[in-house]
Amino acid sequence: MATSLFDFWKKELADVYLEATKPVMKGTDEAKKEAALNTLYICLDVALKLLHPTMPYLTEELYQRLPHATGTAAKSISIAPFPAQLTSFAAEGVEDEMTELLNTKKALLSQLAALNVASNARPTVAVKALDAKIAAIFTQEKDVIS
Repeated sequence: MATSLFDFWKKELADVYLEATKPVMKGTDEAKKEAALNTLYICLDVALKLLHPTMPYLTEELYQRLPHATGTAAKSISIAPFPAQLTSFAAEGVEDEMTELLNTKKALLSQLAALNVASNARPTVAVKALDAKIAAIFTQEKDVIS
């Protein structure tokens, strides 16, 4: 349980979602910003509830600091409903697409580190996709990779 929660907080929420939403938050589309923040809120709310049995004092403090809509949240995480079912996007192939993007980004970062490229450098990188579907995903999500 602890490993799965760590993987979610560090490897998925911090490394993936927050990095992927940076271009959205820097942009001017308010609807996209609101959608990104709503998704982040849901992730934090559910993740805190899942973590609560392991770290009750910390999760209570963080839960109280979440900006809940008036009257929608329990007064304490201790009496909030425990998450029972979450939506999976596996059927749509979204998880596979994100895995492909993440693996490519990790490979690029690894290669840049091996070449001792400064972390603040902005090198031009070319990615060759062997599949038209993957090429379309990379074109659509180029901001996530950059």
